[in-house]
Amino acid sequence: MKLGIAAPAELQVVWPRDLLDAPPEVAARAFARALRAYTRRLDPEGAKRFAMHADTPLADAIDETVLDAFGGIHPKHRLTDYHTFFVDRMAPGERAIDLGCGIGMVALSIVQRSRASVTGVDWSDHNLAIARTLAAERGAADKLTLINGDICETRAPGTFDAIILSNVLEHIADRPSRLRQWVAWYAPKRVLIRVPAFDRDWRVPLKKELGIDWRCDPTHETEYTRPQVEQEMRDAGLRIREVVTRWCEYWVHAEPE
Repeated sequence: MKLGIAAPAELQVVWPRDLLDAPPEVAARAFARALRAYTRRLDPEGAKRFAMHADTPLADAIDETVLDAFGGIHPKHRLTDYHTFFVDRMAPGERAIDLGCGIGMVALSIVQRSRASVTGVDWSDHNLAIARTLAAERGAADKLTLINGDICETRAPGTFDAIILSNVLEHIADRPSRLRQWVAWYAPKRVLIRVPAFDRDWRVPLKKELGIDWRCDPTHETEYTRPQVEQEMRDAGLRIREVVTRWCEYWVHAEPE
């Protein structure tokens, strides 16, 4: 187990057999004590930099472990109930385009619970294969169309009542221009957005202050404050109807001006 993304491959943390065989709660406490013992060897600058450098890979390792343990479907879909924001803003018979749909979890919730039709666009064959399997298992394949493509380059045919961007917009450069492009392409009545909050935790600005990557995903172009959300919507020619703050994220219902 490596500590820190930039650590050389030869630096390894080796767990003794008795720790590997220990109950999970015992092993977890021992691991935490080992981290704390290490930081006590450092000067204050080194200790705070180690703590912040360790934060992201440890969080990623926990996230990946949970994902594997739950069979590839992250429990956050159930525990945070975040699909409901999108489901509640779609009506039966409407059509949505889910840009960057991933494995289709939000799209499937809209199909099944809103009785709307969804077109999902994603550039990952792997994600789309999972989405097709899930749609077939849930009897929703007739209401879900899946397209392989780059959402910034591939224009799906038709127009839609809503554009869905669930943890996607933060990956995009020049976001107001892209939002204008998608609105021109798809002529939606509404744009429904979910983005991560920069001000989700004190560790984020501390990492930024220390010059350490502060993003929760290294592919993010940005993470949001409330004023930034409002400014980007104005720059995109969208009028905000509602902003909700939940689970360290901003949820936006906006409409073209």
